[in-house]
Amino acid sequence: MRVKSRSANCKYKVYKNNLVRIALNNLGINGLDEKLTGSLAMMFSNADEISGVKLIAGQKYKGKMAFQFGLIGNDILSAADVGKLRDMPTKDQLIAQLMGLLQSGARNIASVVNAIPRNLAVVVNERAKQLSA
Repeated sequence: MRVKSRSANCKYKVYKNNLVRIALNNLGINGLDEKLTGSLAMMFSNADEISGVKLIAGQKYKGKMAFQFGLIGNDILSAADVGKLRDMPTKDQLIAQLMGLLQSGARNIASVVNAIPRNLAVVVNERAKQLSA
């Protein structure tokens, strides 16, 4: 898991629950004491919020790991909310979709602009055929 997390720009670590509780309380994040029990591993990502979730939710780790909670900034996410992140596209996929939308708009504008002289040429050609007949 650690090797795969490095390739996804994430850090995967196991910490003592008490140390995590102290660190979260120092950051002003309270209300997670009941979640900090048993064996917990934490995954951190500064690049992409979704890549770590997708990695843990992958087929290989299904049934072996479960989400307890998530943090985005100081916002606490429930396990269900973290599960919803799994279905979202990654940042790179969203950028690609946005670029595709922008490109399709430009392509549509170019085809409309090019259609005017093309249609005019067709009309002139048809009129010329009518006059010569």
